Amino acid sequence: MADTLCCQGLQKGRESMKKIWAGIIGTALSCMFLLSGCGGASKSMAADSTVTESAPAENYATDDVYLEEAAAEDGGGAGSQLPEELQSNRKLIRTVSMQVETEEYDTLYTNINSRITALGGYVENSDIGKDGYGEYRKRYARITARIPKDKTDSFLESVAQESNVISKTENIEDVTLQYVDIESHKKALETEEKRLLELMERAENMEDIIAIESRLSEIRYQKESYISQIRTFDNQVDYTTIHLYIDEVQTLTPVEEPGAWVRIRTGFVRSAGNVIKGIRNFAIEFVIAIPYLMVLAVIVLVVLLIVRVIAKAGEKKHQRFLEERRMAAEKKASEKKQTNGGTDEPKL
Repeated sequence: MADTLCCQGLQKGRESMKKIWAGIIGTALSCMFLLSGCGGASKSMAADSTVTESAPAENYATDDVYLEEAAAEDGGGAGSQLPEELQSNRKLIRTVSMQVETEEYDTLYTNINSRITALGGYVENSDIGKDGYGEYRKRYARITARIPKDKTDSFLESVAQESNVISKTENIEDVTLQYVDIESHKKALETEEKRLLELMERAENMEDIIAIESRLSEIRYQKESYISQIRTFDNQVDYTTIHLYIDEVQTLTPVEEPGAWVRIRTGFVRSAGNVIKGIRNFAIEFVIAIPYLMVLAVIVLVVLLIVRVIAKAGEKKHQRFLEERRMAAEKKASEKKQTNGGTDEPKL
């Protein structure tokens, strides 16, 4: 009995030891799996960080390398002078504003538009209208034209010869440094794009490919923006912007301040011209109004005839009324005479 109990106790002890060792082994295996998983995850995260950070690092490196090359080619930094090649090919944006007046508005306007087309330019904006009131309204034109830079001076000279120039302003903006800076950024992006494409060919991990594609999209977007800015600068440099203000006038404004005698003569001529113009306008308006005057005359004549007929009818009626009153008075007087015995004396 005692031996049996002892054997059972030993057996239970062995089973409990087996359970303990099984728990220890299971725990050890779990720890190994966890450690291996963490190691793989850390490796993957390290790889991801390497891919995602490689592009910006390469961007900065590329920018630095290119800027150093650009500085070496330009002979210094942004504060230094431009090289001889850029000095002879500076990027200058020219803008001219010109106010002119003319007595021959139609001729000048037609010639200016024809000249713009002949020189290879184009009209960017145009505004045409009239100022003033009544017969003194004068026409005007506001034109914004783009003329090739090598033909700008000839165009301005032709406008000055055909009109009276009141004022002229000119502005030149040098955008050479901005232009070079934009080109440098564009070339740096192109260099980075080329290197990323090479990395794309060697990439084996899908996450690396996605990261490279994302950076390539950003580069292409930035590059298109720089290309658009370069095209805008090229257009502004190659074509001069000219703002023309054209006014129609009756008498041209003298360029120099006139003397007293000239002012008297000019004023007298202007006044005489206004008088003649007023008489001419009156004659024109009178001739234009003749049909209306004829209709009005007919209406007045008809009204006068009607009034005359009514007046005659009223006069006849009035005379008839007076005649009746006279006859009534005579009849009454006759009756009264007969009553008094045939005499005009009253009875005693």
